[in-house]
Amino acid sequence: MKSFRFAICLLLMTVLLACTVPDAVKTSSSLQTAAPSEQTEIIVIEQPTVQPTPQATPVPTDTPVPTDTPAPTDTPEPTPPPAPFVLKPVPAHLRAANGFVQTQKAGVLYSEKRNRYVAYGTVGEEAGTFYPSDASGAVAPGTAPYDLVCTVPVYAPEKSPKSENARTLGVYLPTQCVVAFTAKDGVWVEERVMICSTGRAKHETPTGTFKISQRYEYKLLGTEESPCYGLWACRFKTHHLLHSIPISADAGRNAENGHSMVSMRKYEKLGSVASDGCIRLTVADAKWIYEFCADTTVEVWVTKTVGPTPTKPPAVIWEAPYTDKNGYGWDPTDPHPDNPYHSVS
Repeated sequence: MKSFRFAICLLLMTVLLACTVPDAVKTSSSLQTAAPSEQTEIIVIEQPTVQPTPQATPVPTDTPVPTDTPAPTDTPEPTPPPAPFVLKPVPAHLRAANGFVQTQKAGVLYSEKRNRYVAYGTVGEEAGTFYPSDASGAVAPGTAPYDLVCTVPVYAPEKSPKSENARTLGVYLPTQCVVAFTAKDGVWVEERVMICSTGRAKHETPTGTFKISQRYEYKLLGTEESPCYGLWACRFKTHHLLHSIPISADAGRNAENGHSMVSMRKYEKLGSVASDGCIRLTVADAKWIYEFCADTTVEVWVTKTVGPTPTKPPAVIWEAPYTDKNGYGWDPTDPHPDNPYHSVS
């Protein structure tokens, strides 16, 4: 009886213990006590997943539209003040004309007729010229140059022209040049300076004042027994003419032949006395004078006064087709379209 009670108590205690022991312990106990042949039940304890607290999605802000950068404006450069006028003496090769006279102030001219002072000088890099001024030669800043002629070259004719646009030719023996003048605003204005050859000893070119009387595009020079020819000739006194360098007699009376048969040895004497009394010129200058004297009223005055120094003519090429073996050829200045010098660079 006592053994039965003991067994009952033991069973109750076992049941009580089973109720209080944690599942994990029971599982461990059953794993330890289970027989190898029995299936073991594995109990997995799942941990509750913690859900993250949702965060508010930020509202995107509008991307600011870039504003156009204003283009830089050019800073205007300040306008420099006008260059000052610098008074200078009138050059030695000029003399007062058109009613102007030299005052006691070097470089200042005065015209009583116009009641005007003008001063010669420069402004900045400009060439010397005349500006309206006061009696001391002062010129106001920004003043424009004087627009009328008040000086002419010292070798210009002393006599005033008789009419507007009158024309004249001056032949200066000491400097072997011909200068063409045209009347403008009551004074002679230089148009062209040309190198020449005048008469040698015992064949001097006559001095004095003459008038152009005849013109010839192509002219027999010398005599029929000893002929030569000239292009663009203008007669100013009996047997004296202005014309090109003489042309070979072999050219005959055909002017077209004459262009390529000019005496190059005589051409090279331009600038020195060499003729029989006529005035020799380059073909280009002879043609220019021929056209300048179209109305045949042009005066020619030959003087022993020193004139300007003319420019030397272009050099001769001593070979064909420019020059032949006899020394005849093309004048380098001849404007004829067949002139081979036109192709020389």
